[in-house]
Amino acid sequence: KKEECKWSKSEIGFAASVADQISVLINIYDSLHEQEILRVARRDAEELSEAKGDFLAIMSHELRTPLNAIIGFTELLKLNKELDNDSRYYVDALKKSSQGLLSLVNNILDFSKMEAQKLDLNIESKDLLPICLAACDMVSSIADKKNINFNLRWQVDPGLIVEVDEGRFQQVLVNLLSNALKFTTEGHVMLWVKLEGD
Repeated sequence: KKEECKWSKSEIGFAASVADQISVLINIYDSLHEQEILRVARRDAEELSEAKGDFLAIMSHELRTPLNAIIGFTELLKLNKELDNDSRYYVDALKKSSQGLLSLVNNILDFSKMEAQKLDLNIESKDLLPICLAACDMVSSIADKKNINFNLRWQVDPGLIVEVDEGRFQQVLVNLLSNALKFTTEGHVMLWVKLEGD
């Protein structure tokens, strides 16, 4: 008959201590392994984001170049005094559509820059009225197609100067106005400009 193995208190304590140390080592290994996985994932995500940003920058450049050319040619066409009213209407529609597409391309590039925290603002003193009029002009074709009354209500000094990034602010206005017109089925859409508290 085999004798039962009896552990002394010191042996039990030693075994428990070894088990605790092994458990600590396992936890450390698991933690280091998880950190390595996170580090690799973060590196891959950063590389993917950078590659996406480079792609969008190249794509936007390739698209903006012909769009700017189209807009420039429409300006030249409008100088032709022999154009009849219908032709001028189509030239204006071409210009507005090109400007709208250019704004969309710029928005895509800006979104990529914001993701990479590389979006820079060019703040300057600008006359607000021409910016608002240009934005309204870019989206007026949407209102015409949907037969929606669209107008600008101006309740500030016509020569109001603001500190703003003109291009980005105009993009925001165009986006807001185009969405308002797209999702309005009847009634009217108005860009109302007034000073806060008036």
